Amino acid sequence: MNDNQKNYIAWFVIILLAFSCNFLKINNQNDTKALFDKIEILIKNNQVKLERKIAEFRRSLPTEPKEIKCKNLAKSLLLIVQMNNKLLNDVKFSDFRNYVNEIKLLTLECDSTEIENALHILENIEEIDTLNEVKLSFEHAIDRVHNNEYSLFKKIVSNWIKIHHKNDSMRTQWIEIEKLINIGNWQDVDIIIKNFTNPEFKPWVRKICNLIIVLENISIVYNSLLQYIP
Repeated sequence: MNDNQKNYIAWFVIILLAFSCNFLKINNQNDTKALFDKIEILIKNNQVKLERKIAEFRRSLPTEPKEIKCKNLAKSLLLIVQMNNKLLNDVKFSDFRNYVNEIKLLTLECDSTEIENALHILENIEEIDTLNEVKLSFEHAIDRVHNNEYSLFKKIVSNWIKIHHKNDSMRTQWIEIEKLINIGNWQDVDIIIKNFTNPEFKPWVRKICNLIIVLENISIVYNSLLQYIP
């Protein structure tokens, strides 16, 4: 028998005693002891039935708000982690908005302005691209830049150009950007992005800026939810 069940039985005994005192006249100490002995025997003989009734009663009670919040908290944190992993690892993330909407419903009880504002930003992001899609956009931008710079002869010798590109300084910067994104260093990413002023990089800059906004606000929601862990 657990503590809660013992408490229920204790209260049951108290109520029973209080009720009995209205009908019984206890004349001496022996009568009192005899009454307690009878009650104790009654409880022992009906312990299984009492425990079953208590369990049924507890199941019939509405779930406590704290328990609901804890369940929603665990699910919200799981969804946030999944979102972050999908953005960093998947080729596409087509159900992004479904995740946001579900987290929004699950976190209503938190009554957190930080979470609400972050989710509002995520809801209103027009373009959602994964890190892989952003990288692909970056590669296309570099190809366009080099095609504009190279002579006709170099364009014909395309295989040489591809080998040469492997040591491209811009690709080195991309490797650094990926590392910074994975550790959540948004400020340094922003500094590097500002170096790409060529118009060919404009679509890529838009994509990576959106990705940073999304990852940053996902991080805000995650850190805010952690504060509710007891």
